[in-house]
Amino acid sequence: MDIFLHCVSNVEVTSLLEKIIVLILGIIINAIGMGIYISAQLGAGPRDSFMLAVTSKTGWKISHVRRGMEAIVLIIGWLCGGPVFIGTIIFVLTIGTLVGIALPLCQTLTDKFLKKFEKRKEEINRGASL
Repeated sequence: MDIFLHCVSNVEVTSLLEKIIVLILGIIINAIGMGIYISAQLGAGPRDSFMLAVTSKTGWKISHVRRGMEAIVLIIGWLCGGPVFIGTIIFVLTIGTLVGIALPLCQTLTDKFLKKFEKRKEEINRGASL
């Protein structure tokens, strides 16, 4: 996230096309970021933990649960007087699907990395004991 923010912090986004591109990239990076830290078990936040718990208890797809959660939060925020624009609605409609795609992919990559790390750790331990 820091790398992304560093790359775009000096960019002035003025045209509608640029704003759409930044919105889409932001949503994709958000979904990938969620996939990375949830799959690495680095501690999910309250909404992510709730999403995982509902998915586990009901068997519903992550994408449906996340989309529903975001819609409920959007409605509550709007009722409390918060701003709602087209970008907010696009986020609500797409983040569930993207997290539903990103989380299993990130979990697969995390599992492969950890297996490779464990294998390497075993090789180092065996070499040290000789």
